[in-house]
Amino acid sequence: MSKKDEEEGSNDENNSFKHIGAIKQIRPDISVIISVYNGERYLEKTINSILTNSSLNIELIIIDDKSTDGGYEILKKLKKGDSRITILQNKENIGKAGAVNRGLEISRGKYICIFDADDLMYPGRLEKQFNFLEKNPKVDMVFSNFVFLNQNGEEIIREALGFKSTKEPLQRLKKAKESLKKIEKSYQILDKSNYIPPSSALFRRKIIEAGVKMDSKLRNNEDMDFIFQIIGKGFILKKLDLIAFKYRIHPDQKSKNPEKMKEAKEYIFNKLKKGEYV
Repeated sequence: MSKKDEEEGSNDENNSFKHIGAIKQIRPDISVIISVYNGERYLEKTINSILTNSSLNIELIIIDDKSTDGGYEILKKLKKGDSRITILQNKENIGKAGAVNRGLEISRGKYICIFDADDLMYPGRLEKQFNFLEKNPKVDMVFSNFVFLNQNGEEIIREALGFKSTKEPLQRLKKAKESLKKIEKSYQILDKSNYIPPSSALFRRKIIEAGVKMDSKLRNNEDMDFIFQIIGKGFILKKLDLIAFKYRIHPDQKSKNPEKMKEAKEYIFNKLKKGEYV
């Protein structure tokens, strides 16, 4: 492939995305993957919060899922000023799961973070999580607390779900399988009140190499399903007591679609019943 093809995307009709960003040779410490659809309002602030986060070698892979706003133009502008950014543009809208999987396929980082396009990375978060994983090789994924940021600019700290032992996440997932009638929403599968915030997670590459990826049949709660897959495969999780990101609350959020949320709940519950997680 020529350099031009690497930067602008192959002309092959079977290639479903454009790829902007030449392949780098030095392996990044962390790959941060973002799927975005019509996110121009928050996109630049989100990207800046990641790239100014620490001194680590970060590659930021952003997949534009056939947006109809000006987000893709913003991405191209930001890419020109920073070689750490790689952009994929889907030729058709395939949903967050399919888009993130595209990013996972080309990611090269030792560790991986899947982040939402409208959230804000908390300063120093990646460095602290990276250092913990470097010092604790038996831990496969870390996650942390976060902050709700409402439309009035008010911030509310939310505690992530904590576990008393490394075996507890898998035990809770198995227990939920037997008590689904008591669970109202899919994020309550592990606990009624608290959950693992997906954007707060940093995990080892071996999780992806073990076959974990987002379920492209889902159009909501894809990231919770992803977490359940990780737990079901017996990987070791650890909560770090720090704030990982700010979660924006706004009317355009996909997660607020009640119909999609209901469909996702039924799909995830069926996977749990069929033993597809454990």
